[in-house]
Amino acid sequence: MPRFNLPSPNDVPALAQLTSQERKILLMTLNDYSCKEIADSLNIAFETVKRHRKNIIRKLEVSGKTEFRRLLYLWTVKSLASIQRDVQ
Repeated sequence: MPRFNLPSPNDVPALAQLTSQERKILLMTLNDYSCKEIADSLNIAFETVKRHRKNIIRKLEVSGKTEFRRLLYLWTVKSLASIQRDVQ
């Protein structure tokens, strides 16, 4: 079970552009899976995961891996905040 969820496409409209496979890979990345772990889990090639991640970065219109990681971090913080709100 993932610790963190993707934001709603209402909050991040670019997510609607992603294929279902790209959303799976993005969610697994958000939950700290490595490319190898994603490839093994989805039974796809490591290079396929890398290609999907490049497509995700392009579709989300981030400039590269650093901005992509920053975006994932912000989503993690928002997920934690919503979890804490639900617990209280």
